[in-house]
Amino acid sequence: MAASANATRLVFLALLGALTASAVLLAPASGSDAGKVKASVIGRTASTPAPNCPTPNVDNPPANETCQVVNRVTGFQVSADGSSGPFKVREPGTIVAWSVDLSRPSREEQTFFAEEIANIGPPAARLSVLKPKGDGGFKLTKQSAVVALNPYLEERPVFTLNEPLRVNKGAVIALTTTSWIPDLAVMGAAPDDAWRASREPGQCGTEPNDTPTENETDLKERSRPHQKVGGTRAYACTYSGARMLYWAYYVPRG
Repeated sequence: MAASANATRLVFLALLGALTASAVLLAPASGSDAGKVKASVIGRTASTPAPNCPTPNVDNPPANETCQVVNRVTGFQVSADGSSGPFKVREPGTIVAWSVDLSRPSREEQTFFAEEIANIGPPAARLSVLKPKGDGGFKLTKQSAVVALNPYLEERPVFTLNEPLRVNKGAVIALTTTSWIPDLAVMGAAPDDAWRASREPGQCGTEPNDTPTENETDLKERSRPHQKVGGTRAYACTYSGARMLYWAYYVPRG
């Protein structure tokens, strides 16, 4: 049978104790194809799993097959497909476009994520440029405009930036969602795949000494995206066995 809203909530709570990415949202930016510019792709790997969602229409689906998204957070992949630092900029250049691989949660699941996670509404996202500051902190140096993702569910759109983002060597390209994005892959991800989130220490939603309700509150209400340009935030939470599926199109500085 199809998962009910209550069943989806139970799955969400069950996942709080696992080191996987829970409640993630993604939003595309509108624009033309980035092929007009000769660009390399930051974050590309040889193998890419498909994003979760919807939950299989069966009784008691496995946890790694249930619909999971990224919510109210800025995050970046720290390891993917055996590569470390896939979103680290190696040389100065310009980000001209970005892309995201979106699944399509069921109508019931979409309602759950939009209403139950602190009434955050439909999926949306923006690209962010971070500068490492040490001790797990990152400074937000640049960001693109927020894009509504509802029109692009179950697609892999490419969004050209009207105002390209200049980046320096050592910068980290992250994805920010002000609500939620269904670009999270758990089934098919490697155990050493991991992403990092702009959440404070002790608020990762996976704390073994916290109750399920406390962990749920961390993810649903305390989690905040990093959006103040010039501001520094802690990125204290790392989630293993999951992939955030997004990419940036990069042109080296000539």
